[in-house]
Amino acid sequence: MLTSGGDIRALVSMALELALLQVAAVVAVALAAASEPGFLQEPSAASARHGMLDDESSVGQQLSEYTLNSLGPLLNLLGTWEGNLGLNVVALPNYVAGEGSAADFVLVTQNYTERITFSPILGAVLNRGYEDANQCDPTGQLNQTLLGVTYTLHVHKIGSDGKPGQLIHAENGQWLHQVADGIDTDWTVSRMAMIPHGSAVIALGSWAAKSGEGVKDTMEALLESRAYSSLPQNLGVAPFGYTDPYLNAGHDVEQPIRLLMEDLGSDVANMDAIQMDITTTGSGGSIGMLPNPKAQVFNEAFNATFWIETVKDDRGKVHYQQLQYVQSVFMDFKVKFVPDCQTNDAAMDCLIKWPHVQVNTLRKVKPFAGCPRQGCSSKLPEIR
Repeated sequence: MLTSGGDIRALVSMALELALLQVAAVVAVALAAASEPGFLQEPSAASARHGMLDDESSVGQQLSEYTLNSLGPLLNLLGTWEGNLGLNVVALPNYVAGEGSAADFVLVTQNYTERITFSPILGAVLNRGYEDANQCDPTGQLNQTLLGVTYTLHVHKIGSDGKPGQLIHAENGQWLHQVADGIDTDWTVSRMAMIPHGSAVIALGSWAAKSGEGVKDTMEALLESRAYSSLPQNLGVAPFGYTDPYLNAGHDVEQPIRLLMEDLGSDVANMDAIQMDITTTGSGGSIGMLPNPKAQVFNEAFNATFWIETVKDDRGKVHYQQLQYVQSVFMDFKVKFVPDCQTNDAAMDCLIKWPHVQVNTLRKVKPFAGCPRQGCSSKLPEIR
């Protein structure tokens, strides 16, 4: 194909214009990057620009006295755990059209498998404050120090084929160990959990070392006290057979902690354990909720007991590590069977409290391997 001289000059001109536009675009991107807050700059340049100073002289040393070994009751949580012995028991609101009250419930029971990974918070969290929290004329400094782990868990329903199926729960959060209390001396361990239904849990409590026999005794006491029974607590005078769905589902559904007792194992003589009891009912505990679930199914009184169990062989070598738990929360919905409560504007104390109970037994399948060569004894920096 032949091209005239004028056409050649036009093509050359267009090529030059395109090249200039590309150069301009590159320059514009470079200038924009330079104006960002230091993402592409040397750290020293960013520090100088923002006037960042070493805070060593004003708030003390940056390395704490604590190491990962200071995690105490939380140390053996580190790693990944799996278990397929879970049981979930929960009653949910169910609308039934027809004569009489349309508000009813449906009982859901699910066997589930679970995977939890715990990772350390690589710092000692320092909450600075005044003696006695006196904000006017304190007599000294009083700081709180927390160590902790983060966790991520996923729960899947076990299908009819025995394999993991539908995702039924996802959660992330933290466990904290109070190693130096400030004014808050009522707890030593706490759990903070984010639930995708739209709730955030802060539960506080304590821990204790237990033998295998001690774990067994505690489970038997919880069974006897019905502390983790799944039956509704305040029905009033309910119609005959109202709770039959629970009774017909079997004694494990009514008292799920029986499963933990069965899955504890027979080698309790060689078992040592850490027991952690937490609740939202004490000072500082709370359950925050989004508006819809708060109005529809109000959550209160979350309680949980966890056992971190270590079984050793005759030579003292760790044979396996096991994590067991039972937890429940009251889910308040549907007015109870009391005449004064049978109205559309019934108060909160007129609602039935339906326990949502979960139990599971897991084994550690992957130990934590994140410590440096010198082990977990390196001092942690302060997070303040």
